Amino acid sequence: MDLFDEELLKPKKKKQIQPTTIILAAIITLIILCVIVVVAIVYLKGTILTISIDGITANELEDILIIEENNKVYMPIRKMAEYLNYQSYNGDYTNRSEDATKCYIENLEELVSFTLDSNVITKVIDGQSQQIKITEPIKEINGELCITAEGAQDAFNLQFYYDVEHNNIIIQTLSYLYNIASTQAINNGYVAIEEETFANKTAVLDGMIIVKAQNGNFGVISTTNNEEMILETKYDSIQYLRKSSDFLVGSNSKKGIISKDRSTKVDPTYDSIEKITNKNDTFYLVEKSDLYGLLDVNGQTVIFPEYQKIGIDVTAYSQNGVTNGYILYNQIVPVQRNNKWALFNIDGTKITDFIYDSFGCPTAKAQDTSVTYGVIEVFDYNLIVACQNRKYNLITLEGNGLFDDYILDSVYITVTEGKNVYYITSGEQTRELIGFLQENKVTKPIAIE
Repeated sequence: MDLFDEELLKPKKKKQIQPTTIILAAIITLIILCVIVVVAIVYLKGTILTISIDGITANELEDILIIEENNKVYMPIRKMAEYLNYQSYNGDYTNRSEDATKCYIENLEELVSFTLDSNVITKVIDGQSQQIKITEPIKEINGELCITAEGAQDAFNLQFYYDVEHNNIIIQTLSYLYNIASTQAINNGYVAIEEETFANKTAVLDGMIIVKAQNGNFGVISTTNNEEMILETKYDSIQYLRKSSDFLVGSNSKKGIISKDRSTKVDPTYDSIEKITNKNDTFYLVEKSDLYGLLDVNGQTVIFPEYQKIGIDVTAYSQNGVTNGYILYNQIVPVQRNNKWALFNIDGTKITDFIYDSFGCPTAKAQDTSVTYGVIEVFDYNLIVACQNRKYNLITLEGNGLFDDYILDSVYITVTEGKNVYYITSGEQTRELIGFLQENKVTKPIAIE
């Protein structure tokens, strides 16, 4: 063999990388990068809280909402009220003060009050108050009164959804939900209801909407399925009673109550029906031929409709903190017959005879120049101010008079350092009431729940 063979001395050509191989590698790299980006985006979306209200991004609410480690969401009441266009104030609406343990919010439709450590909120709509139980009590966080998101649904009339897995919060207000539901109803052939009442609009929070047919009659349909008829369109009028999820219906100038499952609770035989509530229960004040009675939430008779009046006007007792003239102390019903008043229990038991001219002392004059306010209830001692022949006595919830006779000329409140102070007068004597009761060893009763 020739060691100097020219073929052996020629340099070997390097192996060329095909262009298709380069392109394939680039595509694979790009795909990997895209997967990494997608995974990163999904991860970031899961770690960044997103909030929307009425379909619009509202991440600024992250600075308002308080999410605890157990994923329970709290809302500072006054901050949330401002965001939702409510007015808000410290103190109680019936007794104006700067008490930071209480607050209330209001808009054109309703007023809602809150108290620290209480699991009851009070709503006032069209002058009627109702108490609503919430699952968790009002809590103080960072010096502000806060309510859970679940409680806020009742307080602010909204729906709240928190998807913990995807870190997403959706809030839908009553006006937003009603506009969607009413538009769908109109698109399905129903007639627009002009100036629908606030109470009726709240039915959408429970998945229903009151509709008007082409012939002018009213009914109720489901908001999730407009073909699902809850109440047929055959009523002259319908009013939603949200606390009990019932409907007050009008037919042939008579009123009745039908539940959302279509069962008749109260036959449409009454001239009028009005919902009244205490802390725990709902009742119906019924009228037939100018006589009044009381039914429970199931339509059972509590007080037969045979009385001149049930309930009293409490507009003079706002400083006294009384807003419900139908049920005093959550259990006592004032009833009038032949221009005389008696007290009944909410179970229908008559506590006193019809011997009183009225309940409450609406006006009084102090010995000094202090401004005075009317009194009907003495809360600490569960007493009711009763009147006979323009003289007063204090009556227990069992119907017993604190004094042997009607010896008081007046019972009134003055406000000192932001607190109510009760006084009684008899002749030339004026006594501070709570001190008088303590001196005479009148014991406080067990608090009414």
